[in-house]
Amino acid sequence: MGNPERKPHYVRHCFASCLIVACAACLALTITFGSVAAAETRTWTLDLPPCQILSENGVDTVTFTGSEPYFAEEGRPLVPYLVYKTELNDGIRVQNVLLEDRSGQEQHDGLRLPVVILQEDPLRPVTMLPGWYPAQTHSWQVEQNADGSTTLIIRVFPFYTQPETLASLYYRRYVFAIESVHSAARMTRVSLDRALYATGDPVGIEVIVNNDDMAQDLLIHFTVRKLDSGAMVAELPPVYLDDVSGQAACQAVWTPPRTVAGDFQLEATVTDMGGTILDTRFLYVVIRLQEEIHAATPTTITPAPVPTQPILPAPEAHVRVPVAAWLGGAAGLAVLLVSVLLLLRRRRRYK
Repeated sequence: MGNPERKPHYVRHCFASCLIVACAACLALTITFGSVAAAETRTWTLDLPPCQILSENGVDTVTFTGSEPYFAEEGRPLVPYLVYKTELNDGIRVQNVLLEDRSGQEQHDGLRLPVVILQEDPLRPVTMLPGWYPAQTHSWQVEQNADGSTTLIIRVFPFYTQPETLASLYYRRYVFAIESVHSAARMTRVSLDRALYATGDPVGIEVIVNNDDMAQDLLIHFTVRKLDSGAMVAELPPVYLDDVSGQAACQAVWTPPRTVAGDFQLEATVTDMGGTILDTRFLYVVIRLQEEIHAATPTTITPAPVPTQPILPAPEAHVRVPVAAWLGGAAGLAVLLVSVLLLLRRRRRYK
């Protein structure tokens, strides 16, 4: 057995070591949870009004209160859609808008909707394309206002139709999850070098980023999707911005195949080096065949006007802690538990 006189001295040192480890573990917990406190998920429930059907000369037009006609793709049925918007607080950056639930289905059969014609003087007759339309349930974007504030815009597509069978479906309730994060880094400008492109022409993109907080490394990601379906067409290599403090700019080029034409949506996203989305912006890219350029204009895909007053109710915010935070906290508690067990074992040894 060891010298009893050494016991108090050793125990004091062992206890002090454990106390330091415990404090470090608590600090790790505080840092881990504190770093994700700004992440939020907001739930929006949208109850849509009944649809109205107007039949005239064998053509059925579907509308409902607040709806707009969806002129996105030539040859598709003219369906209605709704636009909702809400103002975002300063520093809030939307990461994603996810559909959590869709219910209240109504079925309408035998409807013959008008076909979308975008050209003023088509070179050939426009025929209705087959298949269920639209392919997407919703789309979203963040709009920069003149006063520096931002507005989240959600476009909801509650009415779907299949021209070859004359079957249609309408959904009355949508529940969305809006994922956002508080960030000082934002895109102040995303622009294209042209308003209209011919097939095969390179699409030039310019992004200006501003970071009002501590300098950090950023990545700019670019994704191109079909406007009507949301299907991915291209994903460009990310652009790396080093130690951004204040304003920084970058350029990228998308060179589509010469056979690619249509209406596309360019998504530009800013992330930190860990992959956290800090800001997202959208642009419309219009590509036409050479012989169609004289008849097509960029305004044919301009989104419907956004209502002047917010329609969405105030969302409920729920903080979601990422898995990494739970793992960090568990590791800190494990270190604390092992330290206490070692202290008890040493004390029994010197009794």
